Amino acid sequence: DPLYSSQNNIVQTNIDDVWEQYTTGDGSQVIAILDTGVDYTHPDLEANIWINEAELNGVAGYDDDENGYIDDIRGWDFINIDNAPLDDNMHGTHVAGIAGAVGNNGIGIAGAAWNVKLMPIKVFQSTGQGSSITIAEGVEYASNNGATIINMSFASAAESITLRLALENAFATAILVAASGNNGIKIGKCSNCQEFYPAAYSFVIGVEAENAGFSNTDAFFDGPIQTNWGPNRLYNYEVAAPGIDIISTVPNGGYATLSGTSMAAPLVAGGLALYKEINPDDSRELILGNLINTGEEYGLGTNYDLLAAIEVVPLPMLTIISTEERDEIDDQNANGFWEPGETIEILPLVKNYWGPTEDVRIGIEFAEFEDQSKATIIHDEIQVGSMTAYSTLQDLNETLKITIANGVSNNVDIGFELRVWSGPDQQYISEPISFVLKVTNAVIFTDYITEDMTITNDREWIFQNSMVVANGAHLMRARSSGTGTIATACEEILFGETEDYSVQIGELGLGDYETVSYTHLRAHETKANL
Repeated sequence: DPLYSSQNNIVQTNIDDVWEQYTTGDGSQVIAILDTGVDYTHPDLEANIWINEAELNGVAGYDDDENGYIDDIRGWDFINIDNAPLDDNMHGTHVAGIAGAVGNNGIGIAGAAWNVKLMPIKVFQSTGQGSSITIAEGVEYASNNGATIINMSFASAAESITLRLALENAFATAILVAASGNNGIKIGKCSNCQEFYPAAYSFVIGVEAENAGFSNTDAFFDGPIQTNWGPNRLYNYEVAAPGIDIISTVPNGGYATLSGTSMAAPLVAGGLALYKEINPDDSRELILGNLINTGEEYGLGTNYDLLAAIEVVPLPMLTIISTEERDEIDDQNANGFWEPGETIEILPLVKNYWGPTEDVRIGIEFAEFEDQSKATIIHDEIQVGSMTAYSTLQDLNETLKITIANGVSNNVDIGFELRVWSGPDQQYISEPISFVLKVTNAVIFTDYITEDMTITNDREWIFQNSMVVANGAHLMRARSSGTGTIATACEEILFGETEDYSVQIGELGLGDYETVSYTHLRAHETKANL
C-alpha cells in the first residue's frame, strides 16, 4: 500500500509484528463505528464494510431480519433515520480507515486489521453534534446485530444514564473502546480535573493519545491502572496509542492526516480484532488487563503494545481501592461514629487488575509507630475467595474487626495498614494501604430531648439531625457567668402551640445564645428565630 510508509502508528504499537507472526485478520470480527457515518463506497474500505445478508438477500422495503430496521444492509443512520449511514463530515470515515482499511490491496493505507467487518452507524450530525439518546440507540443496534467491538471516538463531560445502561448491556457481548477526549484535562482528584464519558467507565477501554498535550489523561499521581475517582474509585483511562498526524481515509476516495484521541481509539479497536481472532477464549476483562499491564510506560499513560498483550502470561495484580466501615454488630448503635468501646467492622473493596487468582486474603495491622493501646485488632485476616481477571470483590459477611479502647479522646486518629494477597507464599501481595479510624468521643443526640439538658464546653456535643425538644423541656448552654436557655418548648416562643418542635442549632449569634430555628413537625415551617 503506497501510503503505508506514513503509518508510524502501526509500527509504534507492534501491530506489524502481529501481522508477521500471527494474522492480518480473517473477517470474523465486526467493529461498529459509531460516528458521523462512513463512506462505505471508499475503495480502501468497501470490501471490509459489514453486510446484513438477511436484508441484502431479502425483500426491499421489508424488515427481513425483524431487527426493527428496514433494509439496513450496511448499518443505520440514526440522524436521518434511513439505511444509508454515509459520512457527511469526514471524521467517521477517517476513524474507520485506521481500524480496518483493506490491507495489501495496492492502494492507500492499511488498517490495523486488513480483513475485518466495519459496521457504519451514524449517530452524529454533519457538524459533529450528537445526543446521548441517539448514541445509546446506536450502541443497542451494534450490540444486537453482532458487533464484537464497538469504537466510540467521542467524549463528553456530561454523563448520560441512558447511554451508560446501553453500554453496560453491550459489554455482555462486545469490547467497548472510546477516546478520552481532546481537552487536555486530567481525570482524578484535583481542582481542574474532570472525567469524560464513556471512556472513563471501568468497563470501557479508554484510549489517550500518546504524548499529546491535547489528550485527556489520567492524573499524574494515579496512572492508567487506578484513578481513585468516581463511584468506587474506578473511573480511569486504560491505554494510549499514537494520535498525532495520523493518515487515513476520508470521503470520496481521499486520504488526510488528522490528530486526536479519536485517531488513537480505532487503532486499539482494530488491534483487538486481531487479538480476539488469535485468543478467542480470553474474556473481555482479561483482554483489558493484558492491554493495561503490557504497555510501555511513557509518563501519563501506557503505550499500547498489541504483540505483548497477545503473548503475555497474566499474573494477579491486587489492590484495595476503598473500604466501608460499620458499627452495628453486637447491638451497637450503628450511628456511623466510631466511639470508645465499640467494635468496628472494616469491609475492603478489592480490585484485581490482571490475571485470575484463588484464595484471596486481606489483612490489617497497626501502622508503624502507632500507639497500640488505643485499639485492639480482633480479626486481623479474612478470606474473600477467588477473583477473575480485572474484577472487583467485597465480602459483606466476613469482616476485619477492631475494638476501640475505652477513654480514647475525641478526634484522635488510629492508623492501620491494609494488604491484600493471594498465593500460598503471599507471592501476589499488594503495597500497604493506609487506613485511619477517627475516634468520636462526644455526646451524640439522635432522638427527642425530653428533660432539661445543659451543653457544656468541656466536650463535643453532636446533633445528628434536627432535634426535637419536648414540651416543657429546656436545652441550655453553659456560659462563663451562669447558664442561658437556648431552646425551650414553651408556649410563648411557639405562639401558643403545645406540639413538639424540631430545633436546629446554628452558629453563635451576637448575644449570649446560639442561633436557634424552630420547625413545626407537621407543617415543616420555621416558627421563630432567636
